[in-house]
Amino acid sequence: MKSKNGHQDSSPCVQGAQGSAADTPELSGTLLDDQHLLTVEDVCRVCAVRIEYIEELVEEGLITPQVEQVDALHAAKGHELQSWRFTGMHMRQARIAAHLQSDLGINLAGVALALQLLDEVEVLRMRVKAIDAT
Repeated sequence: MKSKNGHQDSSPCVQGAQGSAADTPELSGTLLDDQHLLTVEDVCRVCAVRIEYIEELVEEGLITPQVEQVDALHAAKGHELQSWRFTGMHMRQARIAAHLQSDLGINLAGVALALQLLDEVEVLRMRVKAIDAT
């Protein structure tokens, strides 16, 4: 398929659009909400970050995990991370934070501000949608 400037476009989206439905690979996934709880390892794997990065986000207050009750044997500091549980929203915030830092070089204070502003934009969008519905 040719792009607007007349050159052959090799983007996967364009090629996928040309093929039939049989040529398109099937995607699958799980929608995460506040009912699905993820371990710190799950969040690290999905966000492609180290556990130390998630610890840093928690220490800075950018995300606040739920803490699962653990017995006295596992209550030591080393096992504290294993009791953390995160929602889909936490994972989304961790991914955004990682992208802002790695792609744009924004520090954690800037990331915190960006996440807060993104949350406010989402609230405003919901308000506009509610107003439009009436």
